[in-house]
Amino acid sequence: MRENIIRVIKSELQPTRQLDIPLEVYALPLDDVERLWSNPNSMSKEDFDKLKLDMQQHGPGGISPIVVADKYPLPMPKEPSFPGSKDQEKRYVCADGNHRLDAAIVLGWKEIRAIIDKNLRTELDLRMANYRKNIERGNTDPLKEARLFQWLNEQGKTHQKIADEFGVDRTWVTKRLSLLKIDEKVLSTARTIPNVTASHLEVIAPLEPALQSEVVKQFADSARYRPVSEGELRGIVKRAVEEKERKDKFQKVLDDPNSKFPKCPKCHKSAYGAMFGRSLPWVKCESYHEWNIQTGKGQEAVQASGPSHTRKHELPRNIRMEKSMPDFLHVFTQVAKSSLKDVLEIEKLECKGKAEDGGEFLLEIRPISFNGSVYSFELKNGKKQKERASFDVESKTYNTEALKKFKTSVSLGGQAPTKKNLEELEATVNHFFSRYSPEGGEKKGLSSEEVALLRKCETQLRSTSHTGQANVIRKVLELLL
Repeated sequence: MRENIIRVIKSELQPTRQLDIPLEVYALPLDDVERLWSNPNSMSKEDFDKLKLDMQQHGPGGISPIVVADKYPLPMPKEPSFPGSKDQEKRYVCADGNHRLDAAIVLGWKEIRAIIDKNLRTELDLRMANYRKNIERGNTDPLKEARLFQWLNEQGKTHQKIADEFGVDRTWVTKRLSLLKIDEKVLSTARTIPNVTASHLEVIAPLEPALQSEVVKQFADSARYRPVSEGELRGIVKRAVEEKERKDKFQKVLDDPNSKFPKCPKCHKSAYGAMFGRSLPWVKCESYHEWNIQTGKGQEAVQASGPSHTRKHELPRNIRMEKSMPDFLHVFTQVAKSSLKDVLEIEKLECKGKAEDGGEFLLEIRPISFNGSVYSFELKNGKKQKERASFDVESKTYNTEALKKFKTSVSLGGQAPTKKNLEELEATVNHFFSRYSPEGGEKKGLSSEEVALLRKCETQLRSTSHTGQANVIRKVLELLL
């Protein structure tokens, strides 16, 4: 096929038509120009539409010429100079101006202004020239850039050699190449996250695919409320790695031949993790019963065999919540914002000071594990305590159909609960969400005098047949009280 193409080209080697302007700008048929298969340039749909509109307004003669390479120059090389070409029948390949070429095709043009750069004799020349043009404009796609570096590496160039030729640091090349290790599905999800950058992707790249997926899921959850920095993402990765190590360690205990009691001796549910504050082989089930997976003895049996009294736990140690961990994080950020100014979001904090009304406050937010945090808040006015809350929140995934809606469990931090404790705990959590959550907002109460004044106004308006205004006041009272 290549010989036939060459014979056709040799019969008409001159460009179709030379325009009467300097720099040897030609009008080339669009059907004879191939788009560069490795172009690292990226352009949003909005910018492409603007480019297309501008080209439509100014016509073929009003745009900057594209730069092309001649794939079949004379004398003809023995081997193809552009082996990456996807369409060997097209004589030219675009080195600069691929989006202008795309727009011209969409607009239905027959020709496009072009400069034939005779210095572009090989695919390496072509790719290098294209990259330099795009890097000058600052709109290079990191993944396309990574594929370019990979291609050069496959041609035998080291990371250092690539860095020297492109005028970048060697670590830049290595980090870009690491992006190609990200799983395609993970990458697709990650690129939908607002404000995601190549630096974020480089943090995720070294992880194994399953861990990449988990980290990106948490990254996306956190990014719902505000941009996540590279440092914060590293924190998510660190906790994910620690959690995986903990799970691997737990699985190793389950696989141990000495672990003869993988199911709870009390409710016969499977063990799913180690007890907080206790080391393996002590494990727990979904109902928070604890037992030794090797001996089968529960905590009550161990205590009964010793000098201490048997401790019974008829009540669960926690309450299930449909609120997620990001929900808790956000609501306590709002708690902090009500006391401190210019705070975006808080993940870890220990502080005390003066609230706006002059009262003292003490606020603590600290992670206790990869999937758990302690939240503690206390607000006082002089010696009188106004608000106080302290509880542990742990992310949960329930497999039982009836429990799937629950995403977290909230407990009193290891305290033995009573029915009253649990009721107060649930009331406290619901109070904070109703007051500080995005749905509820911070509600301002009315004094008894203000309520009495509004009701008096409502009565007077109704007595004078101003029913519409009276209904507005009634609605305000219903919303605020």
